[in-house]
Amino acid sequence: MTIVWAIIVGASALASIAGWLHTVFSDSRRPKLLLYPGLAILFAAMTGYFAFQNHELRASESEASRIANTWPTHLDYSFDDTGKYRGIILQGFAFLEKYRDRFPDTYTISKQLVENSGTTRTVGRSGEFGPIADEVHSLHDAAEAMMTLVRGIAGRRSGS
Repeated sequence: MTIVWAIIVGASALASIAGWLHTVFSDSRRPKLLLYPGLAILFAAMTGYFAFQNHELRASESEASRIANTWPTHLDYSFDDTGKYRGIILQGFAFLEKYRDRFPDTYTISKQLVENSGTTRTVGRSGEFGPIADEVHSLHDAAEAMMTLVRGIAGRRSGS
C-alpha cells in the first residue's frame, strides 16, 4: 500500500512541476512564481517527515503486536511460573527500551516497574514462605502490567 502512495505522490509532483514550468515560461509575473518551488519543496519535506514518523510508529506497533502474540492471554498465579513472569517483564522492558525515544514516559514507568517488582532478584532468598509469596505476587502483577502495556501499544495498530 505504501508503494501506491509513493507512486501517487511522485506523479503529483511531476504534474505540479510541469504545470509550474508551463506557467513560468508563459507568464510575465516570474518573480512571484518563483515562490512556488519553495512551497513545493517545503510541502515535500513535510510529507517525507510525516511519512517517516508514520512508518516508525507502525514498525513499533507491529513489533509490540508480535511480542504480545507470544505471551499467554492470561497468567495463572503459580510459584512455578516466576521465570515466565520475569521473561514477560524483561521482554516488554527490552521492547520499551528499544523505543524509549518514541515512548519516553512509558519507558520510565516500565523501568520503575522492573525495579520495584524485584525482577532481577532471586525469589526465595529469604527462606520464609511469606516473603516468597510476596515476591511471586509482585512478579505476577508486574508481568500482567507489562502485558497490558505492550498490548496497549500493539492495539493502536488494529484500530487504524
